Amino acid sequence: MDVISLLERDHETVEGLFRRYESLGARDSDRRTEVVHELIRELSVHAAIEEQFLYPQIKEALPDGEALAEEALQEHQEAKEVLADLDRMDAGDAGFDAKVRSLIADVRHHVDEEETELLPRFAAAVPDERLEQLGNLMEKAKAVAPTRPHPHAPSTPPGNLAAGPIAAVIDRVRDTVSGRTEKSSSTRKKTSSRSTSKKTAARGGSASRKTSARKTTSKKSTRRSSSGARRAKGPVIDVTTDPKGGWRAEKRGADRASARSDSKREVVKRARELAKSQGGRLVIRGQDGRIQEERSYGSDPARRAG
Repeated sequence: MDVISLLERDHETVEGLFRRYESLGARDSDRRTEVVHELIRELSVHAAIEEQFLYPQIKEALPDGEALAEEALQEHQEAKEVLADLDRMDAGDAGFDAKVRSLIADVRHHVDEEETELLPRFAAAVPDERLEQLGNLMEKAKAVAPTRPHPHAPSTPPGNLAAGPIAAVIDRVRDTVSGRTEKSSSTRKKTSSRSTSKKTAARGGSASRKTSARKTTSKKSTRRSSSGARRAKGPVIDVTTDPKGGWRAEKRGADRASARSDSKREVVKRARELAKSQGGRLVIRGQDGRIQEERSYGSDPARRAG
């Protein structure tokens, strides 16, 4: 399996778990805790193989690969810190739900960037044979990857290559003792089977991979919304297309844009920093004007408690 197919399959597995969590009510504490444990495992393994194999290759293959990989690693680090908190919590704990929903919004944004920009560019820059080799290598690496978050461990070679297997052994012992292994393996097999059957017929080279990534993202975009999006007391920062071309970020009610660029990634990054610093709300729209993501960085009692 090539690396693009592998990562898209992982993304579908995680998205399926997100939807399972979102479908559960507040009284389903045990089931919500179980789903989050599965998410911890899936995201930990996925992050580990990307950091060990994909991002070093992106640094070499793309002219701006160093910056792209660094941004992705920073997003991984933020997710690991939240996962580490959740690993010590149960669904009944104060702040648990707020942390999970914040994680879901952040990971969906990360996946959106990978599938619409990073992976298509990487697929176009390297031969199909190399994509196949990398995919097979990463598939095998899953068997020895850490299954729990380690936010203080190295995230780049050679440090992660040395620390990863040691952490993985410890994690798998903990999983066995806690009973997480069987539950997670069962869910992963079912989801992978569905995901593979849907995508097998669509694989046919870099062009079809790019099309598949964009179609997948457009379907996901309609679902993206943070649970605390209406609680921010600060300004609303909108990311939209610029009438003069490219993208722009602006505060609602302001006379001029806060940021402009041909790169949507750059505008979103600057808009997010602004929303965070002022405790506001970030609203990201697509080319068609529809909301892709809505995220609050404002005052949230549940988030403060967590």
